[in-house]
Amino acid sequence: PQFKIISCVTISNYCMQVFNDEKKVEKIVVYKYANGSLATNTWTSIQNFNYMCIKTHYIHEAFRLNKKILKFCLIVDHKGEIIGITLENRLKDWDIEKICCVTVDNESANNVTISYLARSLSVWNGHTLLN
Repeated sequence: PQFKIISCVTISNYCMQVFNDEKKVEKIVVYKYANGSLATNTWTSIQNFNYMCIKTHYIHEAFRLNKKILKFCLIVDHKGEIIGITLENRLKDWDIEKICCVTVDNESANNVTISYLARSLSVWNGHTLLN
């Protein structure tokens, strides 16, 4: 053959570069339009793995409702503090400073998650309406 086969490391590096470039673009959009409306879904798989999906919902300048998945990840359990820590880390990762509302699907974890976020955000950026 007249071509050189690319190594899996090169392909992996290229994929990560494309991912990081796209994430930068998405960060700008989320930072500009997202007003902090977050939703989390947690569930346990058949294999007994705990998953969490964090989404943001926002209205774009064309007045169309959009959503972005900020993180889909494994979590240790469905406890409120674990959910709160994961949310806090994603907010920092995506440079989201304002939260309007948080929807948590795990009823038993709601109060703990929101209390944790309120404490963390007041320390983090000094502004919170929740006490």
